[in-house]
Amino acid sequence: MVKVSGPLKPGTKVSTTAPKPKRVSFESTLTDMRALAVATVAQARQNGTMTGARVVAAGIKEAYDGALAILEKEVPAGEPLACAAGCTHCCHLPVVTDAITVMAVADKVKSWPKAARKKLMDRLRERERKRGSMSETARRHHRAPCPMLVDGKCSVYEERPLICRSFNSFDAKRCERHFLGGGHPEGIDVYRIPYMVGEVFTEGATEGFEKAGLNPKDVSLDFAKALLIVLEAEDPAERFFDGEAMFEPARTTVKTEEIL
Repeated sequence: MVKVSGPLKPGTKVSTTAPKPKRVSFESTLTDMRALAVATVAQARQNGTMTGARVVAAGIKEAYDGALAILEKEVPAGEPLACAAGCTHCCHLPVVTDAITVMAVADKVKSWPKAARKKLMDRLRERERKRGSMSETARRHHRAPCPMLVDGKCSVYEERPLICRSFNSFDAKRCERHFLGGGHPEGIDVYRIPYMVGEVFTEGATEGFEKAGLNPKDVSLDFAKALLIVLEAEDPAERFFDGEAMFEPARTTVKTEEIL
């Protein structure tokens, strides 16, 4: 398991085995971020459409990037991250995300050419076919290319879930061995700040779902399975915002750190 917590000390690399950092020095920024996440969920429900969900999700991502830029100045990574276009090692992990993000991605996909949409549907269905007979433990540790990967690149990069934005590493070779080669004895060294930002937004989304009368369990969905549900459904946004439990088959109690 990869532990993503670490000490927040300017100019030092974050150790994956260190204690989780305290948030005292960032409290005002984190509080603002959480409040924004709460408010945006209410905005999404008020709009009640796929396109509205995409607009709201884009706003969350913009706020995420802004908050990250602020905190990175106070606590820099200390050395270059290894993440770059074409590096897809972490794109072989199951992704957990929220219903609004899923609908935002689905709205993007619906603008694709018919042939591209069909290929994606084939990949999503094949994934479900392979995972259908697996135990929860096996699904948690299943490694396969994300259905959104096309020619080694994310086809929904701008709409990708927060965990995909947050994940990072100082060593791509270590990622490759850890995720695709059976594990690395030293784990993975990561920059903690992006995770911290993502965690706070997720906490805010959970609170926002509750306040908006939505099921907070729909903050933790298997991304690919939930996307397949939306793309196969009629009027998915209307049904979801009206309170239908359409994402129940994709709900998961697995935490991201249990997948890594």
